[in-house]
Amino acid sequence: MDNNLITKLESQGDWEGALALAKESLKNEKDLTSSHYHILGRLYQRLGKLDPAKRSYKKALTINKNLPRTLNNLILLELDLFNTKKANKWLEIAISLDQLNDNEKELIYTSACDLKLFELNHIKALEYIEEVLKTKTSVMALCNKSICLQKLGRTEEALEIQLMAAKLHISQQNPNLLDKPIEDY
Repeated sequence: MDNNLITKLESQGDWEGALALAKESLKNEKDLTSSHYHILGRLYQRLGKLDPAKRSYKKALTINKNLPRTLNNLILLELDLFNTKKANKWLEIAISLDQLNDNEKELIYTSACDLKLFELNHIKALEYIEEVLKTKTSVMALCNKSICLQKLGRTEEALEIQLMAAKLHISQQNPNLLDKPIEDY
């Protein structure tokens, strides 16, 4: 499978082209790996073809159960279908994986936060995002924490955290803007 070309097409938004190339490439592969099926699943998911996406992800997991990104995509896929029971099943499996690196943990716990916000379990959503913030501060994590705090009626804290997220984003994108004062309203 020509992963570089498939990834390039995918990054350019040509998901149909990437999927066609991936499917064609798989015809010539003798030993299909979990990565092959994950890529197929991801492309199907991007195109809204959720049943083939789910089948591809499940095939990937039959080859290798330790695939945090595949499990994360299944969480989001089931959440898109409003199937919180199945999303929680995939979340439970993902969280139980040994040795998640910081990026994988952030991915899984961010999706967990989204799932718990959808379920209106704001306290649990906040717990998940605070777990992420113990190891990595990111704009996304701060924004999610702000949303959780706002949902819990902790508006002043939510605004403080949102301001932190904005400053972090600016420092990452255009640090010169930080020299300008942010007006109090």
